[in-house]
Amino acid sequence: MNAFRTLLLGLPLASAVFAQNPPAPPAEAPGPATPAESKTTHFVFSLLPKSFQKNPILDYTVISERTDAGRKLSPVSPDMPAYYVAFSAGFRQIGDTYYGEKTLTPDSVERLLAKSLKTNGYLPSDGPAHPPSLLIIYSWGSHNRETLTESPTEIEGSMLDAAALVGGDRFAQRMGKMIQETDEMSGPPELVSFANPIHLFSLSGPKHDFMLTQALGDLYFVVASAYDYQSAASNQRILLWRSRMTVSSAGVNQERTLPALIASAAPYFGRDMAEPEVFMQRREGHVEVGPLRVMDVNDPTKPIEPAQAP
Repeated sequence: MNAFRTLLLGLPLASAVFAQNPPAPPAEAPGPATPAESKTTHFVFSLLPKSFQKNPILDYTVISERTDAGRKLSPVSPDMPAYYVAFSAGFRQIGDTYYGEKTLTPDSVERLLAKSLKTNGYLPSDGPAHPPSLLIIYSWGSHNRETLTESPTEIEGSMLDAAALVGGDRFAQRMGKMIQETDEMSGPPELVSFANPIHLFSLSGPKHDFMLTQALGDLYFVVASAYDYQSAASNQRILLWRSRMTVSSAGVNQERTLPALIASAAPYFGRDMAEPEVFMQRREGHVEVGPLRVMDVNDPTKPIEPAQAP
């Protein structure tokens, strides 16, 4: 068994180890600190799972990258806007899928994106007065770990897809190189587990540890890709920039987290970033707990009357 396959067997453990040391957010989370969020620690501790917390802390990444063609364009700003036409590439589930997962409608995602894009000067085309120079194609969904396969090739491909969502093309390329170098390692498994490039990368700084933790976990994502409008109808569409956003999906749902994720990305659309911005932020909201009901196991839609309950 080669070194990378040995490492794959330890990925669930590695992910748990990474998660024990979450990095401090680049900026202080909004709102007053609570005793569980002491300034003397990086840990945010709660006995409740995120699904039961009123305002859980969410782990975000935002990365935007320009192509060579995109770098040649004039800067875009609210004072010098660029106009676009948006097109939905739809909802996607990548990796292991979960039945009954609910998400936003394409119109809802487009409205959220339009509000965030406006921050950096990207506006919807409104006709001949402002013809479009960009076609922005967007997609969103979930990316989950591959646990239903024993194929190292499929697991590696899933990891590289997640790395691109979290850290962009540069991070995915670096991850691919680290996997190859790990695959070429030899020696005792304990040495390979500690000295492999992926583990050393995680030890090189809290930001890198955060990126690996995010890429090794289950994610919700949004991707917006901007193409030259004139080339959009051809088979050689010219990509100008691509912005990717992720949030850890542990204990939360898409309907309540994607709006906050897209809003958090507003300052970064169309930029050229060497590394992703990673941060934690509270999701504002509330949890409503309904009355306790005993359900019939033979018909889950039928409640048992109190007198019938055992």
